[in-house]
Amino acid sequence: MSRSPGFSLLELMVVMAIVSLVAAVAIPSLMLSRLTANESAAADACRVISEAEAAFAKGHGGQYADLEGLLRAGLLGGGLARGYSFSAGDVAGSDTDGAPPESYGFIATPAAGHGRHVFAVGPDGTVRYQQAAPGFSLPPGIRPGDPVGNAGGSRE
Repeated sequence: MSRSPGFSLLELMVVMAIVSLVAAVAIPSLMLSRLTANESAAADACRVISEAEAAFAKGHGGQYADLEGLLRAGLLGGGLARGYSFSAGDVAGSDTDGAPPESYGFIATPAAGHGRHVFAVGPDGTVRYQQAAPGFSLPPGIRPGDPVGNAGGSRE
C-alpha cells in the first residue's frame, strides 16, 4: 500500500498542540514586556517634562508653565509616551501642588491595558510612583510618593 504525500491528522494535531503551548508561554511575556516598555517611556517623559520646566523657568524669571505653555515655547514635542496621558496635579511624596507659575506637578496616567503604574514629577525633578493603575498594585515595598528606581521603597 502506498502512502500519499502530506501530513496525517495525528501529525497535524501534534503540531497544533506544540504551537498552542509555545503561544501560551510567549504571549504573557510579550504583554508584560509591552507594559514595561510603556512605563519606561512614561517615566522618561516625566523627566523630559521636568527638564523642559527647568529650561522654561530659567528664561521666565523662575516661573513655570503648563503643558500647553511648554509646547508653545518649543520645549516639548507632541506625543510624550504611548498609552499615557499627562495632566497637572499634586505629586504624592512631595509638598508641591500642581499650580504654575510658582510650582508644577504632572501626573502620567496609563490608558487601560497600557501600564500598571501612575507616575508623577514635580519641581525637584524626581519621578515618583503616584499610585497603581486600576487592577494592578505597586511593586512590593513601594508606596505612593516613592521615587521610581528605589527598589527598597525607603525615603531618606
